[in-house]
Amino acid sequence: MTRQIDFPTFFLTLSCADLRWKEFVDNFERPTGGIIKESYTFEEKTLLLRANPVLAARLFERRLTSLMNLFIKGGAWCLGKVKDWFSRIEMQLRGSPHSHMPIRVENAPKYNGPHTDEKTREAIVTFCDKYITTRFPSLNEDAELHNLIKEVQTHSRNHSKSCLKYNKTMCRFGFPRPVA
Repeated sequence: MTRQIDFPTFFLTLSCADLRWKEFVDNFERPTGGIIKESYTFEEKTLLLRANPVLAARLFERRLTSLMNLFIKGGAWCLGKVKDWFSRIEMQLRGSPHSHMPIRVENAPKYNGPHTDEKTREAIVTFCDKYITTRFPSLNEDAELHNLIKEVQTHSRNHSKSCLKYNKTMCRFGFPRPVA
């Protein structure tokens, strides 16, 4: 897409929250006649996911299609009117799908490197501010969103195997970093 058309306006990575979506886990149990429980341990969820990779991929694809139809391509135009998009779905090590998606929207200001004039630079900042935020609400302001962001969007001292891949005691990405 980049070589043939142009650089994307947005580049999204959409991860499957399969272990957070109860209906996902329920669907893993249903075909085997398993008992659908009120809650599952992390280990139970992981085993169900690994045992049902095709079902996991199909359920993720259905959710991704709904997201695209409702918010990206549909009438909502959450990111502006979409001209072009592409999705590549990959599987994480534990079998969970995620999508990498470049999206181009109409009337987005275009950055031309160091030759970009000041008016265009200001338009780019305004455009980015319209669609991108780093807002992190306090617990009092919005406890549910605060906890969700803290759990899935921040890098804490609880590092994954990937973080500690080469050095078993320090994160290879330099996290946690001091807040400026």
